[in-house]
Formats: sequence, C-alpha cells, structure tokens
Amino acid sequence: MNYSVKYLDKGGITERSEFLPFNTDAEANAHARIELPRHFIVEVWKADTLLSRTFRDPQIN
Repeated sequence: MNYSVKYLDKGGITERSEFLPFNTDAEANAHARIELPRHFIVEVWKADTLLSRTFRDPQIN
C-alpha cells in the first residue's frame, strides 16, 4: 500500500512530500524515524488518516 510521507520544518510547514510503498504501518513509521536527522517533523499518512507525527529531538540541529 502507498503511504504519504510529509517532511515538515520546525514551524510545521511542509517542505516536501512523497508517496512510498510499505507493506505495514510499522515499516512506514520506521522510515519516518530514519528521516528525522534531515527534517524536524515527519508525518505518515495512510489515505486520509494520520498514522504518526514524529518530532526530531530539539537538541539536534
């Protein structure tokens, strides 16, 4: 299934988004954690449902 992954800046503004195929919600959420060093917030959407919103540690620049 395709998931929409949104990458946001620290103000909550979407910098970019993409559709990615994952087999499970857990795989999609794992991808979000991998992307956190490059983005302040990563959201994972499945259809019109927000599955997770992951925040980077504010101590990391």
